[in-house]
Amino acid sequence: MDKLQREIKSMVDHVTVPTKKVNDTVQAAILSANKSKNRSFNIKHNIIVGIASVFVIAIGALLFSSYSPEFGIDGNRTLVTPTPEKSATKPNHAAIPYSDSIFFNKGDEGLKRMALEEKTQNISLASEDKGIKVILEEGYIDNQRMAISLRLDPINLNETEEVSNILMELLVDGESKGTHGFGGGLEMKELVDEGGILQFTDLGNLPSQPKIEINIQSINEIEGNWSFSFDMPKEEEDIQESDIAEKTDKTGNRLSINEAHLTPSLLKLNTTTSIKLEENMPENSFLSTSCVAIGPDGVVYFSGPSRSYSNDANAHKPIVSEKTINESLEIPRGNDLYSFKIVPYIVTFNGAEPTSDGNGFNWDEITSPFQEGEILEASPKIKVEKIIYDTNKTVVNYKMDLDPSLPRVPTIINHETVELFEAISFKKQDNLIEVTYPKVENPESLELFMYDATYKVFSDLAIEFDLR
Repeated sequence: MDKLQREIKSMVDHVTVPTKKVNDTVQAAILSANKSKNRSFNIKHNIIVGIASVFVIAIGALLFSSYSPEFGIDGNRTLVTPTPEKSATKPNHAAIPYSDSIFFNKGDEGLKRMALEEKTQNISLASEDKGIKVILEEGYIDNQRMAISLRLDPINLNETEEVSNILMELLVDGESKGTHGFGGGLEMKELVDEGGILQFTDLGNLPSQPKIEINIQSINEIEGNWSFSFDMPKEEEDIQESDIAEKTDKTGNRLSINEAHLTPSLLKLNTTTSIKLEENMPENSFLSTSCVAIGPDGVVYFSGPSRSYSNDANAHKPIVSEKTINESLEIPRGNDLYSFKIVPYIVTFNGAEPTSDGNGFNWDEITSPFQEGEILEASPKIKVEKIIYDTNKTVVNYKMDLDPSLPRVPTIINHETVELFEAISFKKQDNLIEVTYPKVENPESLELFMYDATYKVFSDLAIEFDLR
């Protein structure tokens, strides 16, 4: 099996039916993980993230983004989950149907959930200049971020060209929020065919229905005037807490959650992690943080950070000796849960070899057929006891030793369609671990997959917290 390619470099690129029904959290998570090209494995192709605000660069500290070492990045594989059934709630005629929503098809789990719950705004505005038509399709806003989906009309465009930069000014209620540049190596054809997402953060506490103005000044160095003006209602839920918790182990390692900010689509944590190592780690070792959401009836949901960043340029380089990191973790809220658990760990990947383009490394993988009775030769070993093919999900019962501090389960991969199915949640059932995945088909084409890696988990630093 070909190795997954992983980029080891800084990147700035980086969901439920209505919550009153319950099967609720489980069902919602299943539905929200809709088919989405390169959703997690090539994050820079999903969301056009702001690469620089002119004013931030002028007066502020430059933030350095990190990758999440738990998840591979491979532009040739598609992360898949099933299309949800139609919502039984009263339709919102102003909303774009989730099946057509760029947020749902290309956004993170928080934006997917907002699209499913019809909490996004239908914008449907177009502006044309210099032979390029820009279409803003939908928007979402809360007190942590504003997201706008857009699409380009193929007028006088070279579709093989990459979108290197879209320069624009953002105004909220007439007040300029600065000039922003957006890019990320997105091919023009993808922006035409599938659309992209602009995200704005750090806008402050916005009014309930601000007037938004977006003035695009250039696209790939082509100067023009693409202007938009519209009102957009804000989702009001906003929970902020400080000095959540701090833990120190007997070695002097420390984790503190300094601030937590929760809105409907996103949880942001500001943390400090200090690690003191008794001996140096191998050079392919990375310090990271695991996060899970704790649901009802013992169900635990995988809720890893989609992005982390720090004002320390060395924060996300390999960890060799002791290190202290102050960082912000952005965790999309794919479910309507308020209880979480985080823990720091160090992962050491085996078999690192430079890729042909020199931008990353290939790491060794462990695989096995996706069949009952098969054993994945991980450490410790994982045996497939039972596979249940449900109408909209796949449930696998594993016999395995699962570290409750850092739960790790296999990913399912389809080689024929080059698709990946990541675990949504897990629950301990007697002596087995019951793991829920999206619905899979053609099991004879599937394999179980994990990276060949070792983990040093600082379980004494695990912190559980509730933001209700």
